[in-house]
Amino acid sequence: MKTVNALTFRKKFGSTLDDVHNKKRHIIISRANRPLAVIIPFEDYKELKEEKDREKRLRLAASRIDQWRKKHAKQLKGLNSVEIIRQVREER
Repeated sequence: MKTVNALTFRKKFGSTLDDVHNKKRHIIISRANRPLAVIIPFEDYKELKEEKDREKRLRLAASRIDQWRKKHAKQLKGLNSVEIIRQVREER
């Protein structure tokens, strides 16, 4: 990972983009020795976004399962998992 200050980045914008794209290099842009942003190749961004979307969907599914369990808590009391699955299938 390469660090470039903001002024150098502004002066060498095109060549910096070429480095990111062609060499698959991540570049940190800093100002006053403080990192402000990171430029990454688009493919890396897509992978990160897909992972985040997958995690979001899993959290939503877990939330829905919890809501369903709370809603049906009285009905499910004392049932084993096989009976619960049968009951859910019958409700469909």
